[in-house]
Amino acid sequence: MKHLNYLIIVTLLILLHSCNKSQQRQAPGKTEKLTLLVAASLTDVITVLADSAEKDLGVELKLNLSSSGTLARQITEQIPCDIYISASKRWMDYVDEKGFTIPESRCIPAQNKLVLIAPKDKNLQKPFKLINLASLLDSRLSIGDPTHVPAGKYAVEALHSLKIYHSLSDRILPAKDVRSALMIVELGEANFGIVYKTDAVRSTRVNIVAIFPDSTHQPINYHAAVLKSSQKKNTAKKVLDYFTSEQSKKVWAGYGFTIVEKAPPR
Repeated sequence: MKHLNYLIIVTLLILLHSCNKSQQRQAPGKTEKLTLLVAASLTDVITVLADSAEKDLGVELKLNLSSSGTLARQITEQIPCDIYISASKRWMDYVDEKGFTIPESRCIPAQNKLVLIAPKDKNLQKPFKLINLASLLDSRLSIGDPTHVPAGKYAVEALHSLKIYHSLSDRILPAKDVRSALMIVELGEANFGIVYKTDAVRSTRVNIVAIFPDSTHQPINYHAAVLKSSQKKNTAKKVLDYFTSEQSKKVWAGYGFTIVEKAPPR
């Protein structure tokens, strides 16, 4: 009888141990790790969204933040990555045409504005007229490098549209990304800069002097897509859907972005 009771107890312990192991396999925690290549101008908002997605979706998200052009070249060099979020339709089209994106996953999660900034302590006449910029610029004009930074490309396009680019071109100071262009003005290394509105409003060291009319440049849309190189495409799609959900739209708006409908930019 004692042997029987002993066998029953041992059997129950084995079954309990097996159940616990099974539960551990069914709930492994954050086992899926994804790498996101994200435009530097989205640093603040994407950090918040990524933290929220990790908690709600049970994933780990590694953020690689840089200029859209730099990230596009990294994608074509086939570095391991899952999602690309670009500040430029041109760079997204580039990686798409090279066959690196899943076209049906493309969407536009948010939109931005282009603004002229100056150091906080700079006294300027109001209202400021953008066409007077050349005559008031006594040092350098800080912008993202237009060869690979979308904010810089938009800036050059806007200056051309206002017919003042040629009077400013020899005083332009190109920066590696839009955040660096902002920092140069914050440090007083340039007395004017052209950056995104969402970056400028979060700085305590610069003022927005003027907003460039939308008609002076192409729409500043952010473009996102899942990459074909992803080994976790279904999870990547869930993350991208999360970033464009109603819950996330409130976060985008809270950081000053304009929300646009989720649709392929065709």
